[in-house]
Amino acid sequence: MLRGEEIRNVYEALGVSREEFATVLGYGGNSNTLHKQIIKIENESTDKKSGKLRIMNASATLPLRSLMAEHGLLGEKIESV
Repeated sequence: MLRGEEIRNVYEALGVSREEFATVLGYGGNSNTLHKQIIKIENESTDKKSGKLRIMNASATLPLRSLMAEHGLLGEKIESV
């Protein structure tokens, strides 16, 4: 599982916005909603109702791994950009 900072480093390395990144990973909603979803994952915030850590949903894992592999980011440490 990637930590919040690693998620940020991935979309920055790809040169895409939070909204574009969320869309590619299959998240839905308007621009503001997409932006907020990635911010919550980046900040490793907890859900107010459940108290659980907000992590990337399971259905986004495969597209994320594919995207990282396609751009040579899989299997290597993602450094801050």
